[in-house]
Amino acid sequence: AVPDLVRALRDDQVDVRIVAAAALWRLPDAAAVPALLDLLNDTDPTARQWGALALGVTGDTRATEALLGLLNDTAEAVRLDALRSLGRIADPAALTGLRDFIVDTTRLEEERLEAINALASLRGPDKMNALIRLLDDPNANIRLHIVNALGQVGDALVIPTLRRRRAAETVAGVRTAIDEAITAIEERARERAQEATAPAATN
Repeated sequence: AVPDLVRALRDDQVDVRIVAAAALWRLPDAAAVPALLDLLNDTDPTARQWGALALGVTGDTRATEALLGLLNDTAEAVRLDALRSLGRIADPAALTGLRDFIVDTTRLEEERLEAINALASLRGPDKMNALIRLLDDPNANIRLHIVNALGQVGDALVIPTLRRRRAAETVAGVRTAIDEAITAIEERARERAQEATAPAATN
């Protein structure tokens, strides 16, 4: 039962705390959120990691600020799972923190790529402008990942920016990805237009 698991999150034995967090990852419950937030301050990195994962599956925006705080954790695994959980929760309030993380070139590339995934998953339209502003990153892999994200979540409004980026882009693989992203966005726009004009189904 969830109350028992919540109690176990505060057990003296770290293994008990980890098992309880892993169980709550499989059985997400909003009632466990306060105790899981406490677990993010655990001295054991594996406990913090499972706390972050379990909070992600709750989808509870109460976790957003604490998960952003974990982006400075000493353990890489904790930082990566905090990023993944921010993407799952998709709270637009995480936008600035994620953007700042992505532009920080001292961060590990793998973590910056995961942060782009999280940013692209956020609810609302503001993520579009944030992704567009990142297209000039000096790292070609980062640019490629941003282009791919825009191909998945972008709308027709981002196409002129992508075309400008293509004209300036020096890496062939990124130029190809831009072409593919534009095609994907245009196809989505056509499908939406067809759906909007399709006659209503009659019974």
